[in-house]
Amino acid sequence: GYWGHLWAGSMVRIAELDTRNRRITTEQGTGYGFREGYPYYYFNLFEEIDSPGEWYLDRKTGTLYIYPPKDARGAIVQFPVLDRPFVSMNDVSHVAVLGLTFELNRADAFVIDGGEHVLLGGCTLRQLGGNGVVVRGGKSHLVLGCDILTVGAGGLRVAGGDPKTLTPGGHVVENCRVYDFSRVDRVYAPAVHLDGVGNRIAHNLFHESPHHAMRVEGYDQTIEFNEVHSVVWESDDQAGIDIYGNAAYRGNVIRYNFWHHIGSGRNVAGQAGIRLDDFISGTLMYGNVFYRAADGRFGGIQIHGGKDNIADNNLFVDCRAAFSFSPWGETRWKTSLKERGGPSGTVWRGIDVSRPPHAERWPELLHLEENPDRNFLLRNVAVNCGRFALRERGVNEIFDAFLFDDTITFTGKDALDFTLPDDSPIYDRLGFRPIPFN
Repeated sequence: GYWGHLWAGSMVRIAELDTRNRRITTEQGTGYGFREGYPYYYFNLFEEIDSPGEWYLDRKTGTLYIYPPKDARGAIVQFPVLDRPFVSMNDVSHVAVLGLTFELNRADAFVIDGGEHVLLGGCTLRQLGGNGVVVRGGKSHLVLGCDILTVGAGGLRVAGGDPKTLTPGGHVVENCRVYDFSRVDRVYAPAVHLDGVGNRIAHNLFHESPHHAMRVEGYDQTIEFNEVHSVVWESDDQAGIDIYGNAAYRGNVIRYNFWHHIGSGRNVAGQAGIRLDDFISGTLMYGNVFYRAADGRFGGIQIHGGKDNIADNNLFVDCRAAFSFSPWGETRWKTSLKERGGPSGTVWRGIDVSRPPHAERWPELLHLEENPDRNFLLRNVAVNCGRFALRERGVNEIFDAFLFDDTITFTGKDALDFTLPDDSPIYDRLGFRPIPFN
């Protein structure tokens, strides 16, 4: 359950169930305690099998009791026992794995450690206990045209490049469909977890998850031409994509993505299309389209305690708000820099970004304390949104912000085609640039 926050889920074993006093004692606590009113559920209880699809495993006898989701006559029952990857590659290079199906195991399916130029193409990875694909290190690996679905954890975990030298990893995840993930690990098990330097996620479709679709860490990461929908439908304080907790990250680009039908309706915090959380700064968000991608107290783009982010030429339709902010103020910003970035506020993940190559590439890293909460919003258009910005306290630089009613037309809104006609007033009046929605 979500014991203390709607973004922190965990499983706990029951030590004692006192029915007389209506008290449950667990074997261990949780990181955020237990708060009244937060959702939780029981599983693997024999006496609670009363709905199709529910089950109970008697681990002592090895007997599985199941209430079938439909007529079980003639059904095929499959129970995975493999507890290691189907494929593990160590320092392997120039190999292609094409058109295979990997299904039914209790671990990660395909693992690449080191090496160069491995291609996983046109494969299906499904019914897995862990992640679909794990890439650790190496250079220029490509996952292309794969379907990853019904996984207990996430779709792909990809790490490549050297944050100390800013050497790019060159890994690419392209033209993949990842859906129905985070089935066991309900939080922080996204379709793609990307870490490192200089990697790319492009032309993918991610959908159906209780939590976020992408988590990005590092530098010079490119997220483009992806479609994300039907995520964050259970948790809170999250988004389609999330970047968190490092004031030094720079060079990350989120452009030409389509974010739609995102949110759970919970309003403790909110749900957004893009969320920059705790310190995240210097991110470019360009040409994104948001449709019904803001819920709770968030806009389509939510910025929490970051600065120098640029949001340019984005389109928001039927969102609660285009933007939302949770500014920290100067005192909290400076104090937090030293708490997490050392006495100088410039050491992040063991890297002093006040020195080359980081300071040469991004000289603004020498001025991290200055201008907290200042971000730049240019040529952004909101159509049929309640507000343009929530909690904007006058510290951001906002140019050409336009809020329209529903008189603005699109090529095919009912078919989720938000291409603007060539004669749209948005082009003539605002200098808005075409977004290649196709």
